[in-house]
Amino acid sequence: MSLSGFQNIETELSDKLKPLVDTVARCLRKYTIDSPVKSAVIEKGLGIHGTDVRAIVQHLRLQGVPVGSNGKGYYMARSKDEIETTVNHLRQRARVEYRTALALEESFR
Repeated sequence: MSLSGFQNIETELSDKLKPLVDTVARCLRKYTIDSPVKSAVIEKGLGIHGTDVRAIVQHLRLQGVPVGSNGKGYYMARSKDEIETTVNHLRQRARVEYRTALALEESFR
């Protein structure tokens, strides 16, 4: 289902952001789980917003690029163990979003 006025976050990346994907991927390769880069650093370096960084990171992840994140920033995961925290966090968020959608549906039954 497509929502009017909303970017299809599963497949679309705006024309403005497409040229930045490779730049962000190269940038992230320099950072590790022990020394991640904050979104604000990427934002300032590229002149984009936090929502743009998140969209690019999601795009990379959907392409199979192992971009990890933690409370300290983004990094390129170098092992399954390094990406596991990110995977668990994404699964937890998905469960919460699903429960939220169910609760909203129930509000008018």
